[in-house]
Amino acid sequence: MELREFYSIYMGEDALLRATLIHSRDFLTIDDYIDFKLDDFEDENQFNKMVDVLSMAEAKRIHDLVDEDPDNNVYHVKNKSHYGTLYDFQYMLEEDRNSYVIHRDVVHAIDQALLNRGIMSPYNMRIGHDESLEPEEISKLSNMYTGPIYWLYDNLTSTQLKKIISTLGITHYGKYKDDFLKAVISYITAPGHLPHVLEHLSYKDLTHIEEMIRDNYNVFERKPRWSVAEKIGLLVKVHPDYLVMHQDVLEALRTIDFKKIETREQEDANYNAYHIHATIEGKREIKRDIVIPVRLNFYELMYILKESFLWTNGTNSKIKIGGYEIYEKEGTLSANIVQVDHLFNKYQSFKFYYDSDDNYEVNVSLIGTRIVDREVPKVTEYRGPIPIENIGGIEKLNDALEVLEDETHIDYARTYNKARSENYRERFPITAINKNLSRKFMIRRPMTE
Repeated sequence: MELREFYSIYMGEDALLRATLIHSRDFLTIDDYIDFKLDDFEDENQFNKMVDVLSMAEAKRIHDLVDEDPDNNVYHVKNKSHYGTLYDFQYMLEEDRNSYVIHRDVVHAIDQALLNRGIMSPYNMRIGHDESLEPEEISKLSNMYTGPIYWLYDNLTSTQLKKIISTLGITHYGKYKDDFLKAVISYITAPGHLPHVLEHLSYKDLTHIEEMIRDNYNVFERKPRWSVAEKIGLLVKVHPDYLVMHQDVLEALRTIDFKKIETREQEDANYNAYHIHATIEGKREIKRDIVIPVRLNFYELMYILKESFLWTNGTNSKIKIGGYEIYEKEGTLSANIVQVDHLFNKYQSFKFYYDSDDNYEVNVSLIGTRIVDREVPKVTEYRGPIPIENIGGIEKLNDALEVLEDETHIDYARTYNKARSENYRERFPITAINKNLSRKFMIRRPMTE
């Protein structure tokens, strides 16, 4: 269907009346208006008046339509508000009371105008979780940090954007994701605001960021050391293993005198807690961030780790850190006599081997130091399901979790009952875990076997 035929079919008398009011001129017939509208469409200046007032949310929806192959060149949409500008300019017409139509030529013309202006990116701004990315393929990310900044930050959810807004104390940010994006982007690319942003980093993190900027480095491995920079919006996740800093942010940071930033160096010197990050080997989507007090022994640390994963086996787990092997109960080094502080000053990561038939291994790394009001352990963030005990290891865990995600599965009831009799819960009971940790560590310190 050609554009003229589209207007001939879907342009009703009501639309003609709207056109007369919108353009402050009389159209005697629908054909008169169609001639006017087609001329309008071909006139770049007139067409761009409509493109200029599109919201970014509308622009994204229109861009997404380009990948579709509409029947007879006509898109049928249900929600008028999603394309309000097109409706106001009569590039979207009413099909019936609950359906609207847009011609393919209009969608492609708008998308091309947005690409020409650099508002839209012709490149994918994120690599899928299932797509591997080898170190020599890092150049694939360059379009993401040099393309339109808006679409890089569109990778973040509304909730993530609001957390950044709250952390940075941004006061004017509107009500919708489009507003959140504009508020965050304008804040972190403004040299006047960046000193405040950078004050959230520790002295060590700030030094690392400064070095990366000096070397014009935009790509960062997604490791715990960059977690704060990610949470304040300086870095954006574009792949499970990589974060990027947009070139606009990097250029804005170049204008900052880092020596004048009042970092948390002094605060770090007086810390009373560590912030650690724990992931299951072979199941990295299962994560826990935990704040633990200083002056712990390794027996207490093992207790906290087990509690965060709802594990109850109390046999003889161990931790390997540096060249040391520290055992929960029996071994060369006993966990209840070795202090965490001593080894955390030397080593930034370790592995926890949970003693059970499942042979779970936990990779733990030190995110940083903290000052806390109450010196008790606390799980601050979690992701992924609960790793079920006595299930038979990672492969059997994956099989069980796949069944538990589908209540119609033939083995669902049996698998659920077995998992529930162990430590499985549909929702991670973070409040109950933190209450238990608080009660244990407020009453009994130090804890020994």
